[in-house]
Amino acid sequence: MSTITSLLIDSLINASLVVPVIWCWQRACRKDAGCGHRWLVVLFGCGLAEIFALTGIPSIWRINLDPTVNLIPFDGMLASPVQFFLNIILFMPVGILAPLIWDKLGRVTNILLLGGGLSFFIEFMQLFNFRATDLDDLIANTAGALIGFLIVKIIAGKRIGGKARADKKEGREVMILCSLVFLINFTIQPLLSEWVWSLLL
Repeated sequence: MSTITSLLIDSLINASLVVPVIWCWQRACRKDAGCGHRWLVVLFGCGLAEIFALTGIPSIWRINLDPTVNLIPFDGMLASPVQFFLNIILFMPVGILAPLIWDKLGRVTNILLLGGGLSFFIEFMQLFNFRATDLDDLIANTAGALIGFLIVKIIAGKRIGGKARADKKEGREVMILCSLVFLINFTIQPLLSEWVWSLLL
């Protein structure tokens, strides 16, 4: 089976779990939010689930402490520039979508914190599987979030981050969303994925 087909199937599995969970959570907890906001949150959640899937966070069913750590900056970029560039692209949707959903993330410092924080968390979790924890990945991911933010800022201008004070609920909503998507990918998704693949193969 081709890599593209495998990625498509895994994406559908992720979406089948993430979409209903986030939609129900939004309907229950953010009754003041419009339908457009809910769909953007769902889209961000699906994108985050794909990031978790592609970067290979461990699952609760398979945790192996097998650290491979590279703390030399730009060492991997020189060895594999394509991989470095792909890590930038991977996080660009974070920088594009986040400021469109949450006014609090319409500021460059907050986007850097979000992109860098997510990437740091992923790199930390990779200590518990057979993936390498790499400073270059942290740099590339954070740069990707920043580039995505700059793109949407150039296009949308003052409509991004224009409010003097962001809604206090926004920070909490971002944390809950990231936690929900992680928990799905850490617990339920591996079981469903394994079951689907057992039927297909």
